[in-house]
Amino acid sequence: MNKAEYLDKKNLLNRKHQEENSFLAKQFVLTNAKAKIGEFVTDHTGTVKVERITATMGFAKDFPEGCYYGTCYTKAGKPFKSNEKRSVYGGNIESGKKS
Repeated sequence: MNKAEYLDKKNLLNRKHQEENSFLAKQFVLTNAKAKIGEFVTDHTGTVKVERITATMGFAKDFPEGCYYGTCYTKAGKPFKSNEKRSVYGGNIESGKKS
């Protein structure tokens, strides 16, 4: 085995590890999700109807947390006219505000 073969195999192992780690993080987040797709989550900025859930690693965190992406809604429960979309991080969800 020469240096090029070593680096190729090492890169392949790193990619495989990253894929498996991403899969594991996604499974952890979905199992421990604070909301499901179609539900509403609220943070300090406003309310979002969840359309997609992804996994993210917060700063200096040991475990992944959910990132809830979707359409912004008004306090009256109607979507914004601009059809604005944004993300709400799991750590920012206000307790008791999920409907």
